[in-house]
Amino acid sequence: MVGWVCVPAAEAVTTGTTGTVSGKLPKRVGSGCPAAGAILACVLLWGIQGRPAPGALTYGLIEGLIMQGMVQGTGLALLEVHKKMLAPVVAGDTIWADIEVTGVRPTSQHNRAVVSSTIDVFNQHGKPVMAYTATRMLAGRPD
Repeated sequence: MVGWVCVPAAEAVTTGTTGTVSGKLPKRVGSGCPAAGAILACVLLWGIQGRPAPGALTYGLIEGLIMQGMVQGTGLALLEVHKKMLAPVVAGDTIWADIEVTGVRPTSQHNRAVVSSTIDVFNQHGKPVMAYTATRMLAGRPD
C-alpha cells in the first residue's frame, strides 16, 4: 500500500506510530497530508522494515562527522547544499560516507577558498542511502 498515513504528533509519540503501522490504521489521505490546523506526523508506507530516521538526521550525523574531521578549525561558511535521499535509514543502521573534493577555488581574500565536494552516504550493507554536494568556504594555513 502506497500513500500517506497521518496521525496527530502526540498520538504518534505515545503509540510509537513512526515506522510500521499495525493494528488500527489511522485515516489515509491521498498523496499528501492536510496542513489544516493540527501538527501531523506522516509516515510514507512503502515497505520500510523498522523505524525510519528522517533524512535530516542522517544528513546531520554525516555533517557532524565531516565537521569533526575534514572541516574542524577551517570551516568559515556552508554556502550551498543539494541533497538527494536514495533509500531509507532505519534505527540500528550504521552509516558512513565517501567524500570527494571536486573543486577548490581561491578567493580574493588571501588564505581562503571555496571548496566543492560530493558526499555519498552508505548503510552497513554498502547500499547508497543519500548523495549530496556541498560548497563551503574554508580557511587555509595562516601566512
